[in-house]
Amino acid sequence: CMTNRPNTVTKKERQAEATLEAIKKDLQQHKAHVAKVMSVLEESKKRWFPNLNQRTAQIASILQHCFLPRSRQSEMDAAFCYEFTMLMHRLNVPQFSSLTLFDKLFSDITPCFIAFTEYETTIYARYIFKALSKMQAWHNDEKLYVKEAHEVVGFQKNWSAVPTPVEKEDLLSYNDF
Repeated sequence: CMTNRPNTVTKKERQAEATLEAIKKDLQQHKAHVAKVMSVLEESKKRWFPNLNQRTAQIASILQHCFLPRSRQSEMDAAFCYEFTMLMHRLNVPQFSSLTLFDKLFSDITPCFIAFTEYETTIYARYIFKALSKMQAWHNDEKLYVKEAHEVVGFQKNWSAVPTPVEKEDLLSYNDF
C-alpha cells in the first residue's frame, strides 16, 4: 500500500501541472483577445456619440435602453453595466459625460423602482452600489480622483457645440466633486 502512494502523488502532480499549463495558455489567449477588443473599442469610440448638443438626451437613452433593462436582470448583468460605464469613462469616449450619467443614475431613475420586483430592485441596487462605491473612493482620495476622473472628458463641466480640446478649467476639480 505504501509503494502506491508516491505514484498517486506523482500522477496528481502531473495532472496539476497540465492544468496549470492549460490555464497559462488560456490566459495568454484571453489577454490577446482583450487587447484586440480594446483596440477595436479605441478605434470606434469616436463614432459612438456623434451629436454634440444632445449629451443629456444621449445619456438618458443609454440608461433607458441599455443599462436600466440589463442591470436588473442578474447580478452579473448589473456588474457588466457598471464595468461598461467605467470602461466608457476610462476610454475617454468623446461626447460621453460620466458626470451626466452618474447624475441621472442617482436622481432620475429612482421612480423606476416602483415598477421593479423585489428581485429586480436587489439586482439593480448592485449597479447603484458599485457606482456609489467608486464615487466614494474618488471622494476619499484626491490622488485617485485626479488619476481616474479629473483628466477625463466625462468629467467636463462645460460643453461646446463645436468639438474642441478640453481645457483644464473645464474639468470638474476635486474640490468641486
